[in-house]
Amino acid sequence: MSGSRRRPPPAPARTPRPLGVDLAIGAVVAVLVAGAALLVIDRSGDGTSGPSTTTTPAQTTVPSSTTRQPTTRPPVQLDPAITYTATIETTRGDIVIELDVANAPVASGQFYKLATDGFYEGVTFGRLEDNFMIQIGDLGGTVYGAPVIGEIPDAGYPVGSVAAALIEGSTPGMFDAQFFIVTGDIAEQLQPEYARFATVVEGMDVARAIEDAGDPKTGVPARFDQIVKISITES
Repeated sequence: MSGSRRRPPPAPARTPRPLGVDLAIGAVVAVLVAGAALLVIDRSGDGTSGPSTTTTPAQTTVPSSTTRQPTTRPPVQLDPAITYTATIETTRGDIVIELDVANAPVASGQFYKLATDGFYEGVTFGRLEDNFMIQIGDLGGTVYGAPVIGEIPDAGYPVGSVAAALIEGSTPGMFDAQFFIVTGDIAEQLQPEYARFATVVEGMDVARAIEDAGDPKTGVPARFDQIVKISITES
């Protein structure tokens, strides 16, 4: 985007996000959540952070996939005359999104490629921020190896937006594999740096049910919901 960026309005004060959070499981098992470099997006000058690429702890409540591999297929060119609808089946219910191919062809193609390769099967919602967003983490810290630079929106991130999370220090619009779904108004204060590629058309109640499991101070899940599979239909 060209031109200067407006500073977002103040956001509610929150505890700054740490780079790593230790989760004690029982009396003897500790799981270290080591952020693979959280990108801190200053929304209000209080040190709170925006969506960023992170690692997630080992799963204890839901079996995780051990067979996911980065896709090696070339970039996908989607047809803007076709409507692509993705049903994200989660352990909490279905979330249906519509890809914005006309305005975000690169980012939409990246999601389509990963989804149809089964890359997201078994992936955990690793960060859940009240009135903000739910973020799909990356099991085991594996980062996808072929990122793209997607399209940054002019209109921001209203509730229901689906956009890419950033790796620390990366170019605005970069889409590796992780993404987030906006669940609340706080996202309206994000800087325009995230590639937005879809909108939720059904299942916001499911997204908010997933969000409810997040610690209000840290965003760390008390329950690890996962993506079971993603099915894409064309019409």
